[in-house]
Amino acid sequence: MSSKPVILQVLMSLFNNMTQIEEDVVKMTNSHELFCELKKAGLDESTLENTLLWLEGFAKLNEVDPFDYQKGTIRVFSNVEKVIIPDNGLMILNELYLSGDINAYEFEFVINQIMMLSTQSITIEQFIWVLDMTIANQNRDFMTDDDYGLEYLLNNSLTIH
Repeated sequence: MSSKPVILQVLMSLFNNMTQIEEDVVKMTNSHELFCELKKAGLDESTLENTLLWLEGFAKLNEVDPFDYQKGTIRVFSNVEKVIIPDNGLMILNELYLSGDINAYEFEFVINQIMMLSTQSITIEQFIWVLDMTIANQNRDFMTDDDYGLEYLLNNSLTIH
């Protein structure tokens, strides 16, 4: 199994301990502090560089003009996407797009970030973390425990066939 799911788990743990909440937006303190914390977690130099590049994708999220799918079309998940991303994660993503809570660009960004991990699968918690990071970096107040907790999303999502 790839070390990439470990990287995601380390990042999730690190961000839970490192983030500060300012006006309900999650902000990373700085890349040097993050680099030091990841190094303390035991990641080698090459893995550290790849991890920081992966995280930079979130910083560049707002640099691209959002796009939308052509009206009347539907996004079909590839077999690889369906193997890696849990079904309930795909259902949540579809529902968020269909309800207008995320746009097509954010939809694709979440999938691309997950696929960049080059892993065999992720957990629903890892999926939600990548989704939260995407929304947080869009500077939007979206996923709060009161409105869209994990339990709510899992119990109120569309079914993927």
